[in-house]
Amino acid sequence: MWRAFNQISGTDHKSFLDVKAIDCLDWCQGNFNAHHFFTGYTNGRKDQLDWPQVLKLDDWPPNLSEERLPHHCAEFISSLPYKEYTDPFKGALNLAVKLPDNVHMRPKTYIAYGFAQ
Repeated sequence: MWRAFNQISGTDHKSFLDVKAIDCLDWCQGNFNAHHFFTGYTNGRKDQLDWPQVLKLDDWPPNLSEERLPHHCAEFISSLPYKEYTDPFKGALNLAVKLPDNVHMRPKTYIAYGFAQ
């Protein structure tokens, strides 16, 4: 994800680069730059009391689209199990594929981290 965000530039993606994260220890929500959030995976993050922060992204990504993160989207979809049910484009048994074009249902990821160990 961090590599994918390094490839995004320009003002049309600014809202995509600003993420809302929830601190799982006190359930407070804060705004982060996506680069800073994902840096926490390798460097860890600490709060003002020097405790490790346990963060999760709140309802993100809003839509995993080919336009915003094309390589990540392709990699994500290729790693889904039970392709007949989970492939969002051509899963023969995925009911969401059969919905009208104006209804958008895409896979959602849950991204969180905490202690460096």
